[in-house]
Amino acid sequence: MDRVLRAILRTELPFFIRKVFATISPGETYLHNWHVDAIAHQLMRVHSGEKPAPVDQPAASLAQIDLRLGCVCRLAARP
Repeated sequence: MDRVLRAILRTELPFFIRKVFATISPGETYLHNWHVDAIAHQLMRVHSGEKPAPVDQPAASLAQIDLRLGCVCRLAARP
């Protein structure tokens, strides 16, 4: 993986979510939509200390992947 891609994955949560999806669901089609960006925005607000709007999604949805795995892994990997 080149430096530019690693930098994007470290700084842009929607791109990281796409990478997580490809890793945990190989062969599945990822369909990016506005809600992924909206959830990523809210998660980054939490990370920066702001109080976000609540995110309520059904279990086993892409949003749950964002919330439970993608965001935690990405934030843990950031310097």
